[in-house]
Amino acid sequence: MKQVTSILVFILLSLASLSQGNRYLDSLRSFRDKYVNDHEVIKDKEREQLQFYPIDKRYVVPARLERIDEAPWFPMETSGKLKKLYRAYGILHFTLNNV
Repeated sequence: MKQVTSILVFILLSLASLSQGNRYLDSLRSFRDKYVNDHEVIKDKEREQLQFYPIDKRYVVPARLERIDEAPWFPMETSGKLKKLYRAYGILHFTLNNV
């Protein structure tokens, strides 16, 4: 649940910082670095093998958040050994490249 909440918060903060230019890029780089350093499953030298697509500002999109109140919890497999419980908190509505 922490991971889903963290990702949602990251997305919302990223959307709020659209006009911040370099601060936006810095926040993405910081998030990526923290992800690599704190990964629960990938350890030590394996972390050096993680690869990411280059950051591309064309994929910064305005979105509308439709909140979902009291969605049911559901189990989801992760890269770890155990299933974790998650729930949907909202739906993001957006257009990417006019599609």
